[in-house]
Amino acid sequence: GFFGPEPCVFADHMVLRSADSADGSSGALIWGFSAPGSRVGVLVDGSAGGTAVTDRSGRWELSLKINASQVPRTLVFRTGSQSSSITDVLFGDVWLCSGQSNMDFVVDAHHGAGGCFAANQTVQDAAAGKYNDIRLMHGGATGLWFNASYQGGSVVAGFSAVCYLSAVEMKKQVAGLTERPMGLIQASVGGTVIEEWMSTAALEACLLPNQSIPHEDCAAGSQKNSDLYYSFIDPLTPLSLTGALWYQGESNVPQNFDPSKPNFEHYYSCMFKSKVESWRRNFRSPNMFYGFVSLAAYGHGDASPTSRSTDPLPVMRIDQSAVLSLPNTAAVLALDLGDDGKTPVTPPSSRHGGIHPRNKTEVARRMALSYARVGLGLEEVVSEGPVLESMERSADGRSVELSFRNTGGGLSLSPTAQCDTHAGTDVPAMRLDGPEECCSESPRLLVEGMPADAGVPFELESTDGTTQLVGQVVVSHDRALLTMAGNHSGMIRAVRYGYQSYPYCVLRNAQMLPAMPFFSIG
Repeated sequence: GFFGPEPCVFADHMVLRSADSADGSSGALIWGFSAPGSRVGVLVDGSAGGTAVTDRSGRWELSLKINASQVPRTLVFRTGSQSSSITDVLFGDVWLCSGQSNMDFVVDAHHGAGGCFAANQTVQDAAAGKYNDIRLMHGGATGLWFNASYQGGSVVAGFSAVCYLSAVEMKKQVAGLTERPMGLIQASVGGTVIEEWMSTAALEACLLPNQSIPHEDCAAGSQKNSDLYYSFIDPLTPLSLTGALWYQGESNVPQNFDPSKPNFEHYYSCMFKSKVESWRRNFRSPNMFYGFVSLAAYGHGDASPTSRSTDPLPVMRIDQSAVLSLPNTAAVLALDLGDDGKTPVTPPSSRHGGIHPRNKTEVARRMALSYARVGLGLEEVVSEGPVLESMERSADGRSVELSFRNTGGGLSLSPTAQCDTHAGTDVPAMRLDGPEECCSESPRLLVEGMPADAGVPFELESTDGTTQLVGQVVVSHDRALLTMAGNHSGMIRAVRYGYQSYPYCVLRNAQMLPAMPFFSIG
């Protein structure tokens, strides 16, 4: 019968988890098959690496504790007279990148859907061998690993932009990672919902008694619940991972806001947390780093104050953030990185629609910073935007002062990509004189057909239950003072920030990282 390590995972040119990571790695777990009861040994460049005895099913597993190195290794597995080997193996970090179309969005548009900014330079760098210690496996457990330089960088060109660029940015941004090899596994399918990426047990954990999720609730994809988990993810378990990167949620937006769906008020937040916990258990890494992308700005919809609070896309962003209650998780905001795709703007908008923004480099940079701060515990790294600390209402109830931490030296209201993109457009209804017209401390008519406060990312809820306009926003070092517009008799009860599908303006810190949307009751 077959002898050797699991061939769909362990192969030439791969990267295995090293034993010297700052996040407490225990090394690389390797498994394979032989005759039941046989003893299996592994040699690493001719030196003993460990032994194992197969169980009654013929499966064996062992751990290798080898420090990170760019020196290629040869692993030889032996039992009796049989042997098997894998060559050109590096030890470093291993990442699993999964989700739907924005994770599937490739580096180079000529290789399919996508085409990120600076694609040509990215492919040229790969072809020149600049990142030859980054190794790629596409499509889950295929058993095919490639160097980044393979065939002139063609594998990189057709690989997930968020996944590959996150590895590049980690090498650029994070001290200590520059020389660490990185293995990237892409397992993503466009148009899929979270249920498809969850084990059956993880799905059932979020259902009420006697509830079920029928196949037709599985939204846009042609798969069934859990199919992609068992096709793409389960065959990889229990591979030793550094972490997982996740970009998904767009296909769950309608479902997440549908009262006819089971437990809909906390539907995605429960599913997401259950998925993360399940993946950590199955990869035998209870504290594995898990970074996700909070959904980018998309669409315009109705920007009136009364509709924003029930807009399903902002609600999804809030539900995504519920997973942050789990340790070693991080959110990468793309709220300010939308790519309209609806009007003839300059530079050209995303050829695949605004739901697929092209600026994956900035997404990747933020992911690298998040791993440095959260995964590696580098407290000097600023990885997130302003975070609300307190809210104090004035005596007359008509203004409220918000205090923030993580301002990095100063708060600012600044335009999103939408404002910058439309500056100077020839479309009269969308004409703006420049970013400063898009983002202001006082409401004004920005775009024909849009309300006067469209450029203000805050909204106020009154004690009488109505949503009121913000008359003025004054931003200082670490505070924002909001004043209610008009002569409304009520007092401010609550503040919402970022409850728009496509905000024209966001609150940022000195590092230009945007604040997470929030809802605060005073």
